Amino acid sequence: MIAITVELLEKIRAIEHAANLPTKQGMLQPTVEFLVALAKSLSNNLTRVTKTQAWQIWITAFEFEASRQEKNKHHAEIAFWFGVDPYRLSNDQFVGLFANLDRVKCQQRIENGNYDATDYEHVFNLYMLAYEDENRALQARSQAIRNLMDKGRK
Repeated sequence: MIAITVELLEKIRAIEHAANLPTKQGMLQPTVEFLVALAKSLSNNLTRVTKTQAWQIWITAFEFEASRQEKNKHHAEIAFWFGVDPYRLSNDQFVGLFANLDRVKCQQRIENGNYDATDYEHVFNLYMLAYEDENRALQARSQAIRNLMDKGRK
């Protein structure tokens, strides 16, 4: 029996990379050479892995990794954006941070100037989502209109 571990996933990715697998509709297509290399890598003194078993392990590992990625993507976002260990949060705290994720992303876009400062409707919506303050959003929209007018004069 072969357990799916991070080490196994890394080993499979390394063999995939070395094999330079072709793709079809965005999906990797295993080749016989790849399956032989994978079977050889997975075999040890006690267990011999066939090409068919290697293919089954490859598919299972891919599906396992995809399901874990999907299950934990929100945890990864919370960890990145809020700098906290999401697994130490109560469900209430986690849901609260997740509910504010869009607000934090918008605040960072504003802080970094990562938006079109002349698109006054977008600026208004961005500020409303970021701060839920209509006066502040109206001021930002007015500034965006001035920016647009200044741009037209140049």
